[in-house]
Amino acid sequence: MANLVCACEERFRSVCEDELPADNEHEGEQYCVLHFPSVAKDLTKFAEAIEKATPKDKYFGEGKYFDFSGIHFPAIQDLASFLPNVTIGGTPSRIEVTVEEESIFSGATFEGEVYFSQVTFEESVDFSEVTFKESVDFHRATFEREVYFSQVTFEESVDFSEATFKESAAFSKAQFSGNDTSFSEAQFRGEETSFSGAEFASGQTSFQKATFKGTVGFSEATFKEKVTFWGTKENRVFDTQAWVWFHASRIEKPELLTFNTVLLHPSWFINADVRKVDFTDVNWYGMPGGPECTLDGEIGSLTRRDIESPYALLSQACQRLSANAEENREYPLANEFLYWSMDALRKEDWRSFGPIRNLYWLLSGYGVRARRAFFVLLGIWAAFTLLYILVPSSPFSGFSFSAFGEAIVYSLGALARLNPEPKPDPSWFQFLVTVEGLVGPLQIGLLLLAIRRQVIR
Repeated sequence: MANLVCACEERFRSVCEDELPADNEHEGEQYCVLHFPSVAKDLTKFAEAIEKATPKDKYFGEGKYFDFSGIHFPAIQDLASFLPNVTIGGTPSRIEVTVEEESIFSGATFEGEVYFSQVTFEESVDFSEVTFKESVDFHRATFEREVYFSQVTFEESVDFSEATFKESAAFSKAQFSGNDTSFSEAQFRGEETSFSGAEFASGQTSFQKATFKGTVGFSEATFKEKVTFWGTKENRVFDTQAWVWFHASRIEKPELLTFNTVLLHPSWFINADVRKVDFTDVNWYGMPGGPECTLDGEIGSLTRRDIESPYALLSQACQRLSANAEENREYPLANEFLYWSMDALRKEDWRSFGPIRNLYWLLSGYGVRARRAFFVLLGIWAAFTLLYILVPSSPFSGFSFSAFGEAIVYSLGALARLNPEPKPDPSWFQFLVTVEGLVGPLQIGLLLLAIRRQVIR
């Protein structure tokens, strides 16, 4: 029995051939204890087999390497205990496994390169506080359950490209320090994904074509070097049902933080200085060309998440986004962010907002609503035309067609301070003409300001 060849795939046999007996039967085939496709294994034999599966490296000199290709792990809570000395050192570790039970690597140190490419973790796995001193490969890895990378240190490059996280993924306070960190085309499908407090210090960190669903946290994260969120027309990175936090994030080199072809909410950036962040081809919820959303909806989302002072924080965020758009000559977008910034404060408490700013909103939408300013101007013209007909001391009193026509022309002249004839004698008519002469030019000025903000620039 010991001389039988393990029935595992030929590409996996370098782990067990000439070393381990194929003395485990499964569906008429014989397997070694490592490749035996069952969790019901003798843990003592399995541990001994793990030791034998670490021969001298055939390609990298005299060091050890760890080739766990195709291994089926038994029901082990602390998988790290089966790894020699917990600290895995030397040359590259090659791992292509099916992990069928919960696994804990917490606190382990991987001295050499580690390969988890195309690994399937069928239960939750814990890499909390692990240190990877060399590059790590999780390319196309699949995490069926929760995964924890909290406080992990990646000292060199790490590859999570095309990885799939089907449930919650925690990278809280993780440190990415290598030359390259890739989450390109990774899929975060869980209800919660957390990079809160993470430090992105890699030369380049890419979330290109990644997909985020659920609640995603980048709160208090530190962006030290280049980080890109780059989507496509078909994949806008952040799902329409996603909610992402960049709250209180620290952006040390804002020009290196890029959002390109993505969907974003203004409220995601409260307490974050994004005035110099690179926003390219971004679709903003509630903004021109973006998905439908309202200021009240953004405020409601913050309130439901127990954010204190949501109006003031959203106002500040929109003000910074307006400055960003203004700097990049996206004037319609800058105008809309400015409107939201002012209106958030008005909606919080219109009394403390003050009568002047309330009038500013009412008459011209804070100087950015040209249409509103125009219709208010038409309303002033029509109102004074009607008053000139109604006031007895007016030379246009009465409801004849000729009087109405004369009143229209006279009101237009008074509106523009053209000093029209006839000159009014002291009376209510003179008072109305004086008022229109004051209000009209003010409204014309607001209209011109709004037009300038939308067109002339």
